[in-house]
Amino acid sequence: MIDHLTPSDFLAPHVADVIDQLKQLLVSKINPNLKLEEIDSNALILEDELGLDSIMVVEFIILLEKNFGFVFAENDLSMDAFANLQTLAAFIVHKNSSV
Repeated sequence: MIDHLTPSDFLAPHVADVIDQLKQLLVSKINPNLKLEEIDSNALILEDELGLDSIMVVEFIILLEKNFGFVFAENDLSMDAFANLQTLAAFIVHKNSSV
């Protein structure tokens, strides 16, 4: 759950790499209308700033689970975890470090 994230999770060495991977997934698998270089890591994922509809969000979650090797628990699927790519990347790094 997002409550377990600490400021150090956002500064973890792999967060920037995960953000890059998230951007690649968004462009190559979810919304080809996005331009990689124009994606802001602070853009709101669930607020239409990335042009994702509800089906795209579900597809994105499935891709995240496949690509990062974990399954979201029901309480992980919150607006907080999916606030923006920065927060999602920190959550993924935290989740993978606690597996």
